[in-house]
Parts: sequence; C-alpha cells; structure tokens
Amino acid sequence: MVAEDSVRAARLVADTGLNALRWIRRQCAGFLRAHTVLSEVEVQSETDRYIEEPGQAVAYLTGRREMQRLRRFAEEALGDAFDLKEFHGVVLSSGKLPLDVLDGVVRTWAGAKV
Repeated sequence: MVAEDSVRAARLVADTGLNALRWIRRQCAGFLRAHTVLSEVEVQSETDRYIEEPGQAVAYLTGRREMQRLRRFAEEALGDAFDLKEFHGVVLSSGKLPLDVLDGVVRTWAGAKV
C-alpha cells in the first residue's frame, strides 16, 4: 500500500515536471526510478504516458479526491440511510460528467432521500 501511494505521488511530480517545469524525458524517468518501486518497463511507460497525455495524473487525483468528498457529504447527509452500493450506482449511472455537475447529481439524490 505504501509503495502504491508513493507511485501515485511520484506520478503527480512526473506529470507536473514534464508538462509545467519542462523536464526532458530523461529527467522524468530518472525521478521515477529514484522514487518508486517501478520496473524499468513501467518507468518508461509512465514517462510516455505523461508526455502523451499531459495533466492525466493531476486530473486522476482531483477526481479521486472529489469522489471521496462527495461520499463523505452523502454519508453525513444521509446518516444510517446511506447505502454505498446505491451511492456508487448514482455516480456510475450518470456517466462522464464535469465534477461540479456530479456534485449536483449527488446532492439532488441525497436531498431526495432525506
């Protein structure tokens, strides 16, 4: 778990380094080698990934944190009536949405259940 968390953190640094700080490929790969348990193949793949799709690591973490925030909101709003499976159904059945729109979907769902 700790190793995976360190990889997630290193992905943020790699993505930002490549795309905001203008690191060259070698700098990114060196950082990932030094700060993660990734194999050489994975280091190269991760480096390519953030060159090809700038902002992906940052977007992933932003989405993850927002989902966690929405779940906490729903748990607090609904108390004992909160159902994790139902929450997941509401989020997933909405498809791809901007996070502010998803916030509204979850708030509407929670409000209807109260």
